Amino acid sequence: MEQKPRGERAESELVDRLLFSLSSLGELGEALTSGEDFLTNSRTLLHQILGTLMISKGAILFFDSQTRQLTVKTSRGISQRKLTLALKDEQVEGLRSFKGPLFLSQPPAILSPFIKAQKKAIEELHSYIWLPLVVRNQLVGLLSLSRKFMDLEYTSADTELLEIIAHHLAIAIYNYQLLNQLKQVNFELDHKILELETLYDVGIRISSLLKVEELSDEILLRSVSLLDANRGALFLIDKRDKTLKLDSSFGINQELKDKVNIALGEGLIGEVARKGESVRARGHPQLQLPLESDTLLAVPIKIKQEVFGVIFVANKEAKGGNIIEFTPADERLLSSFANQAAVALENARLYKESLEKERMEKELELAATIQRNLLPLETPEIKGFEISALNTPCRQVGGDYYDFIALNPDQFGIAIADVSGKGTPAALLVSTLHGTLHAYSEENYSLPQLTSRIARAIYRSSLAEGFITFFYGILDPKKRTLTSVNAGHNYPILLRADDKIHNLREGGICLGIMEDPTYQQETTSLQKGDILVMYTDGLTEAMNPQEEEFGTERLTETVYNNRHLPASDIIEAIIRQLKSWSRGIPPFDDLTLVLIKVL
Repeated sequence: MEQKPRGERAESELVDRLLFSLSSLGELGEALTSGEDFLTNSRTLLHQILGTLMISKGAILFFDSQTRQLTVKTSRGISQRKLTLALKDEQVEGLRSFKGPLFLSQPPAILSPFIKAQKKAIEELHSYIWLPLVVRNQLVGLLSLSRKFMDLEYTSADTELLEIIAHHLAIAIYNYQLLNQLKQVNFELDHKILELETLYDVGIRISSLLKVEELSDEILLRSVSLLDANRGALFLIDKRDKTLKLDSSFGINQELKDKVNIALGEGLIGEVARKGESVRARGHPQLQLPLESDTLLAVPIKIKQEVFGVIFVANKEAKGGNIIEFTPADERLLSSFANQAAVALENARLYKESLEKERMEKELELAATIQRNLLPLETPEIKGFEISALNTPCRQVGGDYYDFIALNPDQFGIAIADVSGKGTPAALLVSTLHGTLHAYSEENYSLPQLTSRIARAIYRSSLAEGFITFFYGILDPKKRTLTSVNAGHNYPILLRADDKIHNLREGGICLGIMEDPTYQQETTSLQKGDILVMYTDGLTEAMNPQEEEFGTERLTETVYNNRHLPASDIIEAIIRQLKSWSRGIPPFDDLTLVLIKVL
């Protein structure tokens, strides 16, 4: 067989080598741009690179810019496949800026200390030459190659081919990392959208519940479901004693539920309520709950920094049933849900209060109607006398009272009273007074005896602090006399026709203070032109902007200046003068006036 000359044979081998290199580059290019997962075909890529250049061992390492580490992702001929190389910033910069293959036997000065420090790792990698993988001035990885078969030296053609391979490999890794980042972003976005949709659905559900009891159970059930937990509890702050009450629980013995009472700042849950900050932890010895937990998460329920309670979940379960830790994402999710829960709980509380307020308003309206029915529908017409009256409660129901009682054809009872306090409790005492006054007035009691019996009834039916100032007089039109008892009430003003003033003082203490008080009576003769004014302190103690009282002197002066008018007009003049005096200051007490003018 004829042999080719040596020169021709060398040229033929070079041509074959170039054709093989071009063929390998084509295969590498197809593999790198195939769209398949880089890690899936990276071993094949590395095999092609090694085969193309007749290299025995090699590895592809990825660079993590966060941890500043190079980590082996694919290797061939190397036993230690999980090697990592930690880099400092100047070493990253050295690799990033190095152009072409880096022979470790002749490292540049900037990388020499690093290569010496990584001697063991380099030996395990069998590294002889490194090719930094750089894209857009960023280090993305490293291609580590050993010596060639039979310890052949790398030729200039080899290094040129390696530079081309490294360039394409760097782009492939860069694209792979970008794709992974995009997948992670998409995953997080999808997860966030799912969370938002879940929160939206849950928010609609809990916002439709307006009963606090049902709402608490629903909030806890949703919390446990959202976090894949198998334990949970919902605590609400009792503002009366500043403690956390266990309002709803899941996985806790119901018999122990009522015994759980946590002070603010006590244990983990108390601290969450006091500070208004979430806590993630493993089993906690100061949990103050009758349950064991491997992992736990507690978040405050709050609106505008005001804490209403705490949502607690424990033992997050993985798909296989294992207990795993709660993540920061879990904490954010439950905190977002807790914000919705806070609004729903506040709405439920306000709704409950509105129902209670509506119920109370209906009761007050009924009480006001009853109280109005206790007052006289009209003033009696008594020959020789002109009578007018006015009652203005400062609330829907009040504690002032007046009455006219026809005792017989010749006598009329006239009463005025002021119950301590305001509102419904005062109205109840007014009702008691009205009933006892009418019941005992039908009996044949003297005026002091009648007042004593009424006082006993009020004492027995009122609270310790309840009492009534009371004035009661019996008018005899024929004799033109008024026999009266004053039980601690404002002294009625009798303005005589001769302009002298007499106050009706005789009597005793207020009703309801003692069980068996005694009273004295007085009898006053009435003459033509006399005016008797009975009133409650809501009139004389009314304030102006300077916090000065209207007073009895101003009342007397107003009556005196209008004494020529009819009784009803005198009352109107008093009210006009009072409004002018107060100048818009609202009344703080009930006001009652009874005026009798002797004709």
